[in-house]
Amino acid sequence: MAMKGISLGLHRISRALEGVPQKWDAIHVAGTNGKGTTCTYLSALCKSFGISNGLFTSPYLIEPRDAIKINGTPVAQDVYADVNRKIIADDQARLSQDAAQEALSLFEVTTLIAFGVFSRADVQMGIVEVGLGGRLDSTNALRRKSVTVITKIGLDHQAFLGNTLPEIAKEKAGIMMAGVPCVVDGSNPPEVLEVFRQHAASVSAPLHLTTSQPGLLEALYDSELMPHQAQNMACAIAAFQLAYPHLNLSVEKALPILKDVSHLGRLSWLNVEAKHPSRKEKPILIDGAHNPQSAETLSTYVERRLREADKPVTWIVSVSKQDGKDAGGMLRTLLRPGDNVACVGFSRRETMPWVEPLPLQTLREMASNAGAKEVFESKDGLEEATRWAVETAKDGPNTPAPFHHTYRGDILPRGEHSKRIGAMTSTAAPTNLIVVCCHGIWTGGPTNGRAESEWLIADFQTGETPTFIEHIKAGLTALRDGYPASALVFSGGPTRKETRLSEAESYANLAAANACFGILPPPSSSSPTCPSPSSSSSPPITSLIHTDTLALDSYHNILHSLLLFRRLYATYPRTLTVVSHAFKRPRILDGHCAAIGFPLDQVRYVGIDPPGMKGAAGAAGSVSSTAAASEEEKNEEAGAIAGVKHAADEWTVDPHGVGPSLAGKRRARNPWGLEDLLFASEEERRQSGLVTRIIDGHEALVEDAKRPWA
Repeated sequence: MAMKGISLGLHRISRALEGVPQKWDAIHVAGTNGKGTTCTYLSALCKSFGISNGLFTSPYLIEPRDAIKINGTPVAQDVYADVNRKIIADDQARLSQDAAQEALSLFEVTTLIAFGVFSRADVQMGIVEVGLGGRLDSTNALRRKSVTVITKIGLDHQAFLGNTLPEIAKEKAGIMMAGVPCVVDGSNPPEVLEVFRQHAASVSAPLHLTTSQPGLLEALYDSELMPHQAQNMACAIAAFQLAYPHLNLSVEKALPILKDVSHLGRLSWLNVEAKHPSRKEKPILIDGAHNPQSAETLSTYVERRLREADKPVTWIVSVSKQDGKDAGGMLRTLLRPGDNVACVGFSRRETMPWVEPLPLQTLREMASNAGAKEVFESKDGLEEATRWAVETAKDGPNTPAPFHHTYRGDILPRGEHSKRIGAMTSTAAPTNLIVVCCHGIWTGGPTNGRAESEWLIADFQTGETPTFIEHIKAGLTALRDGYPASALVFSGGPTRKETRLSEAESYANLAAANACFGILPPPSSSSPTCPSPSSSSSPPITSLIHTDTLALDSYHNILHSLLLFRRLYATYPRTLTVVSHAFKRPRILDGHCAAIGFPLDQVRYVGIDPPGMKGAAGAAGSVSSTAAASEEEKNEEAGAIAGVKHAADEWTVDPHGVGPSLAGKRRARNPWGLEDLLFASEEERRQSGLVTRIIDGHEALVEDAKRPWA
């Protein structure tokens, strides 16, 4: 596999390593996002415990040797040059003996330099970041691996790795090795985790999901880390624990070591006061986000930590060009109306000749279309762009601006790109939407959801988790029976402060962990997705499962799922199937669906209550008076009936949930500060065909306005 200077494969580097012993152990780290940071965390942990270590990350930031560090310090120039000369001389000698052999690629040479430097420094542990993919990456020539790690998977480098998350995951999984434990970021989508499970089993590699380790992520989230920081840190801690179990590393021990560790070029700060005195105590944030997921991470950081309500952010933006990529979409993720943007180009790197700058005029147009107020096109480079940005930002927010963001890649609509369980492979869109309303968060565990201790639920939900599982089964059954004309959406946001995991993602994880409860066809040996139960021209059935991670109440379970369906399939569904509690049927069907304007004769409701409940009719009826019922049970039943009636009354008075009571309940269920908006951009809002209004930060449908699905 070769393209524009990239030539994946292990034959050349394996030939170069013949007869060269690897004297040090290795932790090998792959992934789309977070792998460099995870490597940096691992190096810091090793150093703190007195373990000599070498660190190899890519690409380099300023010059090639800064990609190779010994105990946190870049390799000396003379050592780098000496090892480099030896590797080039050895390669030329091999070529002179056999002209049919291929010369080493630039990245292969750099990899060999790193390995040589590690051996020369006599390190105990080498921490090695994959360059591209994993299976065929030159770093996969490592022979002594203590642990492998796979961080978050996303869409990036599709020309080399594949166009779907499972395809990309399969390439990353190639770093696994027989008998070597592999740590995987458990927040990856279910279809990605299934690829890793299958591959680990096929090569006999023990698999360790970060979400399956009791207390690990919870303790990290409690420390007020950003979600992506907690996920990367969890990978590093878990890997270190496996490599050095006798050191008994805990989260409490790790946090003081890692809290101030940063990976240069990833949310790191640059002091520019010497050249720009007006930026005293206001450094510039540098981030090299280069795909949809990392762009969203950067956006989240800016929105939570930097942006002030009344002040724009000033950005310095440099974008690379790749065929089929939508840089405009990524800019829409980052920018807000009124922001300022300096556009700057860059020169090509010899080691990355396939990375080309986007024309400045194109970048300028994209920034304007994304809502930028002032756009500057710097033809003289970064220094001129920085001067303009500093002058434009003036004071800027209290937390500094501007920002320098270099990326390439495309983006799916808000809340979706990393949430899909598959990718549509057929041009025929489904016509029926199945919505499973989620009510709790399964955090993972050995019983696969059967033990209530594995769930985060409210006190009043005690005993209901088996019903939640029945809801999942009902959704999967509806998908199977409606295949291929149906799509299934698990709907529910991240409602608990203990974890950033959403209700919807946890339901999807639970379905995957239980092999879809045998309801869907089992995965084939050659594909991570379930095969079609009928025509081979139809999409894989699991590609029709999605997650909406934005909804914070039952009304928005329906509305956000409808909008997600349109983002995925460029149309609205003709029919709707809703799965929830039977006693909620009047509220959801006659209340929410009617208020949203979906034709009620096109809605099917599947209601499942906990055992012993009477369903919708019983909930509205009288309290049980059987002799067997205790006074406490009667009081509980009476309280439940009163609660159901109160909720129904609230939604009757406020059908779109815009009033202080219902909006306040959403705020209480929103510990992670999700925006209470329906659309990520004005363009998406316009294309939706809906008329909305924004009241106190909440976006709602305008009553009596025409609905595109009516």
